[in-house]
Amino acid sequence: GADVMVKTRATGLLRSNGSISGIKVMYMGEVTEIKASIVIGADGVESKVGRWGGIDTSLKPVDINTCTQFLVSNIDAGEYNKFYIGEKYAPGGYLWLFPKGEHTANLGLGILGSKCGTVRPISLLHKFMETYMPQGKIIEMVVGGVPVSGPIKQTVANGLILVGDAARQSDPLTGGGIINAMDAGKIAGEVCIKAKEKGDYSVKILKEYEDRWRATIGKELSKSLMIKNLLIKVSDEQLNQLAHSLSGIDTSKMALPKVLPILFKKNPKILWELRTLFI
Repeated sequence: GADVMVKTRATGLLRSNGSISGIKVMYMGEVTEIKASIVIGADGVESKVGRWGGIDTSLKPVDINTCTQFLVSNIDAGEYNKFYIGEKYAPGGYLWLFPKGEHTANLGLGILGSKCGTVRPISLLHKFMETYMPQGKIIEMVVGGVPVSGPIKQTVANGLILVGDAARQSDPLTGGGIINAMDAGKIAGEVCIKAKEKGDYSVKILKEYEDRWRATIGKELSKSLMIKNLLIKVSDEQLNQLAHSLSGIDTSKMALPKVLPILFKKNPKILWELRTLFI
């Protein structure tokens, strides 16, 4: 099982004989130490655990999406998820509408940091509501960042493992990260058991986690990163051309990586214009 500590904030790592051996925490105004053979950093996009452990998790503006989401009521959300792309809606990202129930939906968007400028996601979201659902009522709001950098070079150190957004395991194309984080967490747990059985918590043993997630999750992240880097080069006019070329094709059960080859086969001119991306 696990012990959950509320109102508790990690403030640093403990070290012993060149290995991480636990964490320092602030609990109800008091500093205390928690000993551990392995620390798993799952502290999200702003991960401090990685930095404390000497792992470079820094992100450039092109590697992060800044996001806002509203829970909206009093609208006709329909039955299906909807996505809107283009500079008009979300520069370098996309806007989404996910039905949550009768007349209720999650409405959100993410903007690529390198394309934000003076644009604020919350302003674009309000503008979208005013244009397409002026009768909507905002019930809740959440904001945050999502890493879209693709895999980082290192996710383990002596006595330390990073998972999820802290390890930059979210999809660079969609920003989705829950499934990847769960899969990585499962691998991390299995490797931790082996480390405990051997009594060895060094990088030599924990590297199995690194190797396993890169062989599975990592391959998909690399593909998504390539597609993301391609799509941010595409203009709105080119996007419209690509969309029109799908007329008559049932893409309802096709993932984006399957759709893209069809798009570019029908639009070789656009692929030629973007050839420099692959050089």
